[in-house]
Amino acid sequence: MREAEPPPGYPVHAPQIGYVQHVDVPYLAKELPDGATVHLVVRPGAFVDPARPVAVLDTPPTDDLVETICAAITIGDGRSFEQDPRFGLVVLAEIASKALSPAVNDMGTAIDVIGTITRLVWTWRAAVREAAPETAFNVTIAAIAADDMMEDAFRPIARDGAGQIEVGLRLVAALRSIAAIDDPELEAAARRRLDDVLLRAGAALAPQDLAVLEAAASGTR
Repeated sequence: MREAEPPPGYPVHAPQIGYVQHVDVPYLAKELPDGATVHLVVRPGAFVDPARPVAVLDTPPTDDLVETICAAITIGDGRSFEQDPRFGLVVLAEIASKALSPAVNDMGTAIDVIGTITRLVWTWRAAVREAAPETAFNVTIAAIAADDMMEDAFRPIARDGAGQIEVGLRLVAALRSIAAIDDPELEAAARRRLDDVLLRAGAALAPQDLAVLEAAASGTR
């Protein structure tokens, strides 16, 4: 998981090793002293340890303030779906990858997963647009990077389905659909994944199948 570089300030380190499962932003916003702002530099799903900052303060921290910040961040042994949408995409991609394994060879399940991911991305983007503005002005957290989402969702399927034209065509259709969302970051991320699909397929498909996939990717099929 890629995280943004922390802003200048006073770092607060993770109190233990594990995955960030939940961040209680309302509690944190309420408990921060007047004039203090905390920048959360990890999102739910990040793996942290005591050497890694989980937050940066713009004022010198006190023991009580550090305790408050750590109390707002739940760290556990595994990832959780509640605040970690990328984990959902990872699990869906794993289902598709297992379905594409030689031992299972269930191409239909992989194709169904691709369709589910496409619907989820469209739904997520619409929900983000309609969400109420954030009101915790003394707490900031980095947005989910579109590149990370697209990589979580599609790279494993592109890798394990590279030799199957049916899977490739569905991947191309999904990524072209996501690229059509009115969001420049998502469009660029989807097009990078599309290039990855074609690159992997180029090493695995018969020439006639590759030509069909390239035509679909260019919109001429």
